[in-house]
Amino acid sequence: MKRTQSDRQTGVTLLEMMIVLVILSVLAAIIYPSYQNYVVRSNRAVGKSALLSVAARQEQYFANNGGYANTTTLLGYPATYRVDRKGEQATAGTSIYVITVATTTTNPIRDYTLTATPENFQTRDTDCGALTLDDRGAKTPTTTALRCWE
Repeated sequence: MKRTQSDRQTGVTLLEMMIVLVILSVLAAIIYPSYQNYVVRSNRAVGKSALLSVAARQEQYFANNGGYANTTTLLGYPATYRVDRKGEQATAGTSIYVITVATTTTNPIRDYTLTATPENFQTRDTDCGALTLDDRGAKTPTTTALRCWE
């Protein structure tokens, strides 16, 4: 008996479907970690930008007062200054960095060190960790990674 075109079955077999699922799973296993790494690096740029903004306010404060501020409050920020992925002020649940000010001198304050400490999702940044910027412009991560400020 001769088969006609209309007698053939059409569709996808279970084996073909399983092959497609395996291929998609392998691709997802490769792509997802790369995407997360990209998001961490992108967030790091936000943290660096926030540090530079606070440093600019420190310099303005120094010009106006003859010394640096020892708190973020004196610079017009909240006492606990957190930034989100957009670089805007954030809450504890949405922040990626907490920005703090530390000084070693008193009356007048002649130095400062700003620190952006990772928080929430950004704690995955094991390459750089916390970023610091001081009054001399020295930029350092808490790890030995060289590319954190590039």
